[in-house]
Amino acid sequence: MARRKAEIALQQEIETNEQWTALLGLKGLIVAEAYQAWCGPCKAFENIFKKIKMEQSDDLLKFAVYYGGPLKAMESRFRALKNSLGDDNLHFAIAKADNIDALEDYRGRCEPCFLFYAGNELVSVVRGANAPVIIRTINEQLAQEHKVLKGEATRKAIIDPAIEGIRRKRAESKAQAQVQHLIKTHRPITICIIKPDLIAKNKKDEIIEKIKEKGYEIVEQRDVQFTEQMAREFYSHRKDDPHFNDLIRYMTSDVSCVLALTKEGNNEEVINNWRKDIGADVEEPKENPDSFRAQYATDKLMNAIHGSDSRESATRELAFFFPDYENQNKTKNTQRTLALIRPSAFAKHKDSIVKKIKDKGFEIAMTKTVQLTKQQAEEFYSEHKGKSFFDDLVKEMSSGQMMVLCLAKDNAIQSWRNLLGPKEKEKIKDASGTLRNEFDVEGSPINSLHGPSTPEQAQKELEAFFPIEQTVAILKPGLSPDKRAEIEKKIEQLGFIIATKKSEKLSQDIAKDIYKDANNKDYYNDLVNLMTSGETEILVLSRENAIEGWREVIGNVDPAKAKVENPNSLRALYGVDVLKNAVHGATTKEQAEHEIKLLFGDVKFDKTGHLAS
Repeated sequence: MARRKAEIALQQEIETNEQWTALLGLKGLIVAEAYQAWCGPCKAFENIFKKIKMEQSDDLLKFAVYYGGPLKAMESRFRALKNSLGDDNLHFAIAKADNIDALEDYRGRCEPCFLFYAGNELVSVVRGANAPVIIRTINEQLAQEHKVLKGEATRKAIIDPAIEGIRRKRAESKAQAQVQHLIKTHRPITICIIKPDLIAKNKKDEIIEKIKEKGYEIVEQRDVQFTEQMAREFYSHRKDDPHFNDLIRYMTSDVSCVLALTKEGNNEEVINNWRKDIGADVEEPKENPDSFRAQYATDKLMNAIHGSDSRESATRELAFFFPDYENQNKTKNTQRTLALIRPSAFAKHKDSIVKKIKDKGFEIAMTKTVQLTKQQAEEFYSEHKGKSFFDDLVKEMSSGQMMVLCLAKDNAIQSWRNLLGPKEKEKIKDASGTLRNEFDVEGSPINSLHGPSTPEQAQKELEAFFPIEQTVAILKPGLSPDKRAEIEKKIEQLGFIIATKKSEKLSQDIAKDIYKDANNKDYYNDLVNLMTSGETEILVLSRENAIEGWREVIGNVDPAKAKVENPNSLRALYGVDVLKNAVHGATTKEQAEHEIKLLFGDVKFDKTGHLAS
């Protein structure tokens, strides 16, 4: 028993923040491998170190962080290090990244990763199970640390370049998510760029005055001198255009003026109206003589004015030019609230009610159609149980399909209550100008629409109908790294949290399991072969209404149909055909849960949608 306890102590796992802090406080060189619970540490290492331990001193190691894969080739190499491994200044540890805050950025990755620390600072990193490189790094860093401890050298701390990139991307994604939240819940925004040739001709003030005359409010304005790098990044979506280099030269030739514009209406209306106002790239003046391009454009390249062409573009461009915009607008009392169009009104007035909601300046952030059971209706209105109208209310709420909407606006809760009007049927007929008056259903004892009265009630009801949920997104083989990066950026711009992800080549069994519902299709074998043909990026996405929302984002399974139905969908933008349609998404909650377990094991998520620690 005493021998077994000694083994455990020698192969100590680091599983808490406190243990990690204590480990980094050790004198000398620490080699750490970060593993995750879903894949576990390398069992091959466990056997290797048991053998090595028996040959070395009892004060040997507290070892290293690793992600998987047999390392039999390393056994003989480590045996060759027998003398140096007995060094009191060399320590090894296995650290569970799931639980350690400092290793958060090493989660969700399958490649072995060995971290070398000295004096509480990172001094080297080796990725991959490359025995010669790992051994050489141990020797070099241990020798260097001995010199440091003797005062003969200075310790050289490093920043892990891969993790630095992840952190930068996360910061960018956070900024994009904040802007997306702004777009959904604040005033609609679109971006205008007055291009260099017009600035050179002193037309800026004239154009700005005309923009205001058309009813737009300028909420942000700045002059920008595009560098080549900025221009290439901003127009990266056009890099395959044969005139791309000419465009870059044009945009870097002089200063541009960038404006963030808003106007009454929802996001799509403002963006589409501005696109109409600026005009087509190549346009005969007689077609729209009042458009900006008809008045000022020289040719297709020097087309005078830029305008965002979609909500996603507006989000990206706002973040690109005005990253601090949200912080400057925190005085806004933006809220979200729930709206229910009850079954009788849904059957008769759905489209008219939705139009009226938009006309009143509400942003419809999410929507779904549901049908409640009698029990669900009773639970939703349990606070009214025992009241005279309770039975009629439950009967109406469970009588058929209804529409559920998440509305966003400044002071949305009270604004929605005011727009609804009185609850009591006998008072509705005298409440002209309210929705309950305008869309009252004759013969129904219950009013036609519902809205919560307090922020607490609104939050509770939104969570009931739009819970944070997870779905799987698979970026199929064949996509270039650049396109994968673009898709992931779009995912985060649309408000999804990438809770975890990994890259791997799918096995035949897993591919067949994912597409088992298509096993009677003619293309089934071709689909399985495609999915196992190369590297696949697999992500778990979290968001309110994530499953349905992701299906909307990816679009029709046939990219040709997607281009017609939703030209901004991912399959329309990146798909080739029904097989090579770029992305996969689960269609039901059950399928999403099954695929998450199949691909990531028993992972858990917290109430915010992030991976639970």
